[in-house]
Amino acid sequence: MALESGSDDAALRSELAAAFATMRGRIAAALVRAGHPQALADGLAALIVAAYEGGLLQARVAQHTAPLVMAMDALRALLQASGHTSSRTSGPPPDKEPHDERPR
Repeated sequence: MALESGSDDAALRSELAAAFATMRGRIAAALVRAGHPQALADGLAALIVAAYEGGLLQARVAQHTAPLVMAMDALRALLQASGHTSSRTSGPPPDKEPHDERPR
C-alpha cells in the first residue's frame, strides 16, 4: 500500500510511517531485552522490517512463500550468530517439510 500511495496521500503515508516506526520500536525493544545495545537493536529492527517487507513483496510476486521464508531464516541465523537470541523451537515453517534425521 505504501508503494501505491501518491503525493496527494500524505495522511496515508503518515499513518504508514507511524506503523512502521511502531513495528521497528517494538522489535528494537525486544532486541534490547535480549541483550543487544540500543543502537544495534535499532539497526537490526530496521533490517528485520525491511527484510520482511521485501520478502513479503517477493512472495506475492512469486505466489509462493519461499522468498519470505528464506529472508526470515537468514535473519534468524544472523541473530543466533550474534549470541543474543535463542533458536526458534516451534518447528519448521508450515510450507516446509521437517528434515528427516533418520539414518539411511
